[in-house]
Amino acid sequence: MATFITASQVVQSTLINEGDNGMHKYAQRLEWCLRGIKKLNYDTLPSLKSVEVDVNDNGTIDLPLDCVKFSRVGIKNGDKIFDLTQNRGGAFPINNYPNGDPKPDPHNFTYTPIEQQLTYGYLNSILYRFPDGQNLGRRFGNGGGVNPRGYYRFWADRNQLVLYQIGNRKKIYLEYVSNGMTATGETLVDSLAEDFLIAWIEYQDRKYKKDNMYQDYERVAYNELRLLQQRLGSFSKRDILDSLRKSFKMAIKY
Repeated sequence: MATFITASQVVQSTLINEGDNGMHKYAQRLEWCLRGIKKLNYDTLPSLKSVEVDVNDNGTIDLPLDCVKFSRVGIKNGDKIFDLTQNRGGAFPINNYPNGDPKPDPHNFTYTPIEQQLTYGYLNSILYRFPDGQNLGRRFGNGGGVNPRGYYRFWADRNQLVLYQIGNRKKIYLEYVSNGMTATGETLVDSLAEDFLIAWIEYQDRKYKKDNMYQDYERVAYNELRLLQQRLGSFSKRDILDSLRKSFKMAIKY
C-alpha cells in the first residue's frame, strides 16, 4: 500500500542536506518540487479520477481544471459505463449569443431513445441468437457503424467537450488523468518518489546557478526517475504465471 509525503517535506529534506536551517530558499525550491511532481503525474504516477459532469445548455461539458487528458467519455447507467465515440469532424456550437456564449446547433440535440439503447445488450442480442426467425437476425454490422449513445469532440479553445446525439442526458461520465496538484506545500506524492524529487531539486538549483557541473546532477535525477519507474513496474512471478496462462488460453486449438 502506498504511503505519501508532502511537497513541503521533500523541500525541507533538501535544505537539511545542505545544512540550511533558514526558509529563504523554501519558496523557490517548492516551485521546483511542484514541477517535478507534475512531471511524475504526467509520465510515471498518473493520478486517475472519475466524475460525472453536468451538460451545459449548449450541449457541451466543461473539463475539470486539473484535467491533463481524458481517457474515457460515456454515459453511466447503474454500474455500467457506455462509451461515447470521438467525432473529429463535428461542428462546434456557433458563437452568436449577445454575451458571446455559444448557441447550440440543432444537430447537438437530435433525440435518441437512449434508455432503450442502453439495454441493447439484451434486446439486440436476440437478433443474433435467433437468426432463422421471421424478421429477426442477419443484422450483421448492426447500426452501420453508428454509436447509438452519442459522440463528442474536444474543443481546445474552451477546454470543453462538444456532445452530439446524446438525447436528453444531463450528465456525462468522464475518466481523466489529473495533474494531482494543489499548488501548495501540502501537495501529496508517493514516498517512493522522494529520492527523485530531491535529486530533481538539486539539479534545478545547479542549473539556475549556471553551475558547469549541472549536467551531472541532471543525470543523477533522471537515473532516480528510471529507478522509480522500475520499482513501480516490477514484473513479479505471479505476473509471469498469469501471462503464461493467458497465452495458453489464447493459443490456436486444433
